[in-house]
Amino acid sequence: MKIALFARSVHPEDFGLIQKIIKLLDQFNITPVFYKPFLNRLNNELNINAETFDNHNDIDQSYNFIFSIGGDGTLLDTLGYAVPNNIPIMGINTGRLGFLSTISPHQIDHALDCLLNHEYKLEERSLVELKPATGLFGNFNLALNEISIQKSNPTTMLTINVSVDGEYLNSYWGDGIMIATPTGSTAYSLSCGGPIMTPDSKNLIITPIAPHNLTVRPIVVPDTSRISLIIEGRESSFIVGLDSRTQVATADTTLEVSRAEAMAKIVRLPGNHFFTTIRRKLAWGLDLRN
Repeated sequence: MKIALFARSVHPEDFGLIQKIIKLLDQFNITPVFYKPFLNRLNNELNINAETFDNHNDIDQSYNFIFSIGGDGTLLDTLGYAVPNNIPIMGINTGRLGFLSTISPHQIDHALDCLLNHEYKLEERSLVELKPATGLFGNFNLALNEISIQKSNPTTMLTINVSVDGEYLNSYWGDGIMIATPTGSTAYSLSCGGPIMTPDSKNLIITPIAPHNLTVRPIVVPDTSRISLIIEGRESSFIVGLDSRTQVATADTTLEVSRAEAMAKIVRLPGNHFFTTIRRKLAWGLDLRN
């Protein structure tokens, strides 16, 4: 079995967890391959001699899993290495919320047992694709949560003309707009008033960001839709976001968003159902009045 380890940052309190992962893998004669910047930071405190990878070309489909060690943001960064090579991601949550990275540090022993005994589920999560890529995001123009359009100047508004499958929908005035996936329905879209969808839903959510017209609300469309966005405004540029990555684009640009052919594969352990996650993370069913 081949496993890659990815993390963006290293905190001293995580050293014990990382050493435990290495020790457990070693018991099964598995030597992990480390993301190079991650290993460099680890070796400021620990002495680990291991093979490394630096980009998605350094790993291939022979890898069985990529372990994402951090929060949901770290897992989103892992996509650029995992998706092109069709490698499943196991999210180990050392962050805060953990909608995507659902495996807590105290579950590591159990999680590895499940992997080795094939007692897990691979959830296929839909991605959204931005066209034209126009070189903004290199070779990876996909997002798991959402593609967002936001104003670059906090004192002005954008006008975003939206069409779905060639049919005009609306001109949105406000801070911006996002196209969210079912996975992203519990992320940025949720904070902007969007609905929660189960990960296997075949839909996309068009969610306005701080719309100037108070009657404008999010709308759900089939994920077979091709969504066209024409961005206008007083400013010469706006910000395009693919999950946690952002780039600046020029105004009067037309963008198209659609569901991507590729899928993200997320490891789900037995008992970690989506409904369990939202009950726990959103504190549903708890009396928090006192």
